Amino acid sequence: MAPTLSAVERLQALSLVTKVCATLNTHIGMNDKTLAEFIISMTEESYSAGFDEFYKRLTDNGLEGEDLARDIYDMVGKDS
Repeated sequence: MAPTLSAVERLQALSLVTKVCATLNTHIGMNDKTLAEFIISMTEESYSAGFDEFYKRLTDNGLEGEDLARDIYDMVGKDS
């Protein structure tokens, strides 16, 4: 069973999704909440392995752009 998030944690998660959506929109012109949540999850899963592993996973899933990847990686790492 997933842990229950407090109201503050839910707001922080929503804020991160909003930031990632804005970053996606800036880099590729796409503002998709589901995609942002998927990328956040992928970032959190691969964060301890380092940027190169995250970037490989991102490109394996069809999303190119090292600047985009770096922006999201740094954003999620800072907010997690």
